[in-house]
Amino acid sequence: CALDMIYRKENNLSELQIKDVNIIDVTVQKSFEGYIEVENGMIKAVTPKGEKLPESKEVLDVKGLTASPGFIDMHSHFDWALPLDDPETFLYPLAEQGVTTVIGGNCGFSPAPIADGNIELVGKVAEFFVDRPLDFRWRSFDEFLDHLESGNGMLFNLVQIVGHGTLRLSVMGENRRYPDPTVLKQMLRMVEESYDAGAGGLSSG
Repeated sequence: CALDMIYRKENNLSELQIKDVNIIDVTVQKSFEGYIEVENGMIKAVTPKGEKLPESKEVLDVKGLTASPGFIDMHSHFDWALPLDDPETFLYPLAEQGVTTVIGGNCGFSPAPIADGNIELVGKVAEFFVDRPLDFRWRSFDEFLDHLESGNGMLFNLVQIVGHGTLRLSVMGENRRYPDPTVLKQMLRMVEESYDAGAGGLSSG
């Protein structure tokens, strides 16, 4: 809500007021000092210093510190860590650096979609990114997303793309030939189903 600032009524009591913070708004040229009001864990208002503010249950004075929009990790392989039982081990350092959105499925490799035939080969790919085996309780892209949402929630916004490498590997194994029409149709169907489930694109490596 950075540029479109929300001014609360005087009689509204905010839950938390972050005071005297340097605010970076990417839609304007200069940062400015102001206040951020938080309610139920979400930013409710951003107000430049000097404006009259409502009272707050808690005031946090952070003068000298900076608040900015979250960073986007454009080239991440943390999508392989997300299905683990303890993804926080891998992901907390990113959150502590201000990353709020991760793009997964880069370099032609993604955990989904996969076919049944060569899951062990896809598991070998996973060894490059995580320190333990994945159980692959999913096959389709939609099932992968459902698996992620079945845990304790996500630390990030995730834009997941389909990796052509794992798609081909799971369908064709390590065969170097061109896919025949039947195999190609299967792969195209898996990509189309992934797009329908919310995939953000296709990565070829």
